[in-house]
Amino acid sequence: MKIIFLDFDGVINRQVKSMHEDGEWLFDLWVPECVKWLNHITDATGAKIVVSSSWKHCGDLPKLKGILKDAGVTGECIGSTPTLEGIDPGCGRGHEIAAWIYQHWPVESFVILDDGCDMVHLMPRLVRTESKNGLTEQHSRFAIGQLVARYQPRTGK
Repeated sequence: MKIIFLDFDGVINRQVKSMHEDGEWLFDLWVPECVKWLNHITDATGAKIVVSSSWKHCGDLPKLKGILKDAGVTGECIGSTPTLEGIDPGCGRGHEIAAWIYQHWPVESFVILDDGCDMVHLMPRLVRTESKNGLTEQHSRFAIGQLVARYQPRTGK
């Protein structure tokens, strides 16, 4: 199984220059060009989508599938990463992704599409986007390359 761990903000949408009155950045929803490159990745590799974005708190799997479908995403969403932050304050997105992989092993290959960098030991699998640009053709080519290469977990030896 090939997996794309998907962040939404800064990947399939772009950061708007102005800030909302509460100090949070605003994002354009959904950027067709960014969605096109995500669809290109899933079409080329058959990878499934696992939502690692904070958007996973918007609802259950049917709700997340609906959000992605409304955005124009054609790849299959099969779930979301667990939330560990409230359980262990030191856990970031990389730990949540690692927990998902552990629960669903074997994973043939995976890639993380995110504009953040809290991926700990999974940094080599990160395709880091820029919030202001989102997912681009260059990112999609790199992600496809990551997905066709088998993942070899470190054994600690």
